[in-house]
Formats: sequence, C-alpha cells, structure tokens
Amino acid sequence: MINSRLRLKSQADPRWTRSRNALREAVLELAATQPVSEISVRSLTKLAGVDRSTFYNHAATPLELLRDILREEIDELYDAFLVDLATSQDAPHQVQERAFRTVLQHLKIRAEIYRASLLNDGNDLVMRVIGVQFVEKAQDMFNEHNYPIERAAEVTEFERDFGSRVAALGMVGGITTWLLEDPALDEDTFVSSYYRFMPNWFTMINATS
Repeated sequence: MINSRLRLKSQADPRWTRSRNALREAVLELAATQPVSEISVRSLTKLAGVDRSTFYNHAATPLELLRDILREEIDELYDAFLVDLATSQDAPHQVQERAFRTVLQHLKIRAEIYRASLLNDGNDLVMRVIGVQFVEKAQDMFNEHNYPIERAAEVTEFERDFGSRVAALGMVGGITTWLLEDPALDEDTFVSSYYRFMPNWFTMINATS
C-alpha cells in the first residue's frame, strides 16, 4: 500500500498525473482482454511507457491499480448522485434509479473487465470493487440519509452493519448473474429484478423526501 502522505504529495506533480493516466489506460486495456491476475507489472509498464519504480508510486500490484481506478469511477457517480438527491424534487427512489442506471452504464462499459475476472478469478474483482463500494455506500445511506427500516424498535449499530452488508452483497450476486447470463446487459431486466427482490429500505421506495 502506498504511503498516503507520499501519494498526496505526488499527485500535485504533473508528472504523477501523466504517469497515472498512462497506467490507467494501460491497465484498462489489458484487463479487458485477460484476467487481472495474469497481468504482470512488466507488461503493464511496457504498455504505459513508464518504469517499474514509477508504477510502484501508484500501486503495489496491477490488481490494486485496477481496483482503485474502477472505484474512482464509481465514486464520481456516487458523488453526482448525492448532489442530485439533495436538490431533486423527485422521490428519493426515482433519484436513486437514475444514479443506479448510471452505475449500470459503468458496468456495461467495463463489462469485459468484470467478466474476465468472474470467469477466471471467481468474483474477486467484482467483490473488491462493487462489493466494497456497495457496502460503504449502504452504510453511508444508513448513517447520513433517510433509509427507513420497517421495525418498531430502534435499529442498532450491529443491525445497520448487518443489513447494509446483506443488501450490498446481495447486489453483488445480482450483478454477477447479470454480467454472466445476460449477453445484452439489458438495464430494464436488471432494474425490474432489483425492485422485485431487494428489500424496500434498500431501494428507497419508502424513503421520504
């Protein structure tokens, strides 16, 4: 893991940004044609046109680099969702669905990468990226936004953590099925299944504005 203070200092350097962009394009290109577990630092740095020491300023492994890049893409979508949620006059679940479809677009764009990982590394990349993100975002929604739980008793911290992980990792299962069994990656099919099988509190159907 890269020292966070060193990384922040490096990010202010234009050379860091150039090498980051080069590594980003290289790892996305390679991961679309082979599982990330088979990508070597040598092949990655050769394609990016950087040396090994430069690579290690960004990540410890190709998997870590790819994970960070994909998570950054989803973070941008989530940040836009929170802005929309705060200003929209629509019902919360309608705002969420727009953001949700945007995430599905990310999955469609990166489908080859996620499928390569699913077919060769189990669900490793999906879990490391989508699973972690959904758990974190579900916990955020519990703590900072209106995600009502249909229970008379107050929900404990353990129950919030339990519920967020159950729902978020259930989403990973749904995404895995969608990526592997729906060649067209039809968003409407995914969304209809999402609303049919996910609990209301996770879909924000009962959330108030």
